Amino acid sequence: RAGVLIRAFDEITHPELPWLPCPMVWKGRALSCGKFGDRFPSTLLYPGQTDIYSKGEGGFVINPSGVAILCSYDHDGLTMKPEKLCHPPGVSNTCIPGCGTERCPEDKFWRCAYPADRLQLMMESHQARTGRAKDHNEVVLNADVWVSNLPRTIEAIFYLQSSNDAYRQRAEGVHSAFLDAYGVTAAI
Repeated sequence: RAGVLIRAFDEITHPELPWLPCPMVWKGRALSCGKFGDRFPSTLLYPGQTDIYSKGEGGFVINPSGVAILCSYDHDGLTMKPEKLCHPPGVSNTCIPGCGTERCPEDKFWRCAYPADRLQLMMESHQARTGRAKDHNEVVLNADVWVSNLPRTIEAIFYLQSSNDAYRQRAEGVHSAFLDAYGVTAAI
C-alpha cells in the first residue's frame, strides 16, 4: 500500500511489443537494448511524488501483485550503467539486474540501491529529498516475473495530460495491440 507503480515507455523494450523486455536478438539482428532485458525500471507515485522518467510518452500502470521488486532508488538509479549489468543477464547469487553487484550496508542508503524489502525506507528518503530539482524515484522490477504474469501485470496504459498527439496515439495503439495480443477487453 505504497502508491501507484508505473512504467513509462522507453527504449529498453521489445521493438514492437513494448510490454515485453528487449530481446537479445530480434529478426536476426542483435539488439543493443537486449542487455537490459532482465529488468524493467519503474516509478512509484504517491501523494507529493508525481515526477516520472518520461518525455511525455505515457506508459503502463502496474499491478503490484504481478511483479517482483529487485531494488529501488530514492532518485534516478542509473540502472543502465555498465556496472549495473549482470553477466550473464538475470538474477543470480552475485548480481541483481539494475542494482549492481554491491549491496548497501544497513546504515547507508544514499547513492545505493535499497533492497526489495526496504521500499518504505526508500520512500521516506525520497520524500526527504522532495523540493530539490524534479527527481523521480526508481523501482527496478524483475522482467521474468513481469512476463510470467502477463496480461495481469498491466492494469492500464496511460498518457499524460501534457502528451502531444503522437504520444497519445502511441499509447492508444499500444493499448489496442495489448488487448489484441492477450484476447482481453478493457475494463470500464
